Amino acid sequence: MDGIQLKRTIRGQESLEAQILQEMAEALGNSGERVERALARLQESLSRIRQLRESSAGESQAVGDIHIRASLEQEVKLYNRLRHEALEQYRWLIIHREALGIRNHTLVAEQYRLPPPIKA
Repeated sequence: MDGIQLKRTIRGQESLEAQILQEMAEALGNSGERVERALARLQESLSRIRQLRESSAGESQAVGDIHIRASLEQEVKLYNRLRHEALEQYRWLIIHREALGIRNHTLVAEQYRLPPPIKA
């Protein structure tokens, strides 16, 4: 192999490595975005729970209160399911980071804080 062929081979390999790194970075970014979307859905559910609790606090033992309580129970179940999904997405993000050789996840834990589960 002469010098020109060697340079072409090296450039081709460097180009391939750059493409692989770009794909890895994009995939990691996608993992982070999935966590963010899951957390956003979780926060929306938490807001609905707070609204229902406020409505429930102002209601008497009337039929409306029963409806609000049923809605609240349903929303709490949804919240806990969404929390589980967010936790799964977070775990996949950590696994993805580990696969890329990233071992310190302190900043990720700070950035993607999961709220606790809620009891009805």
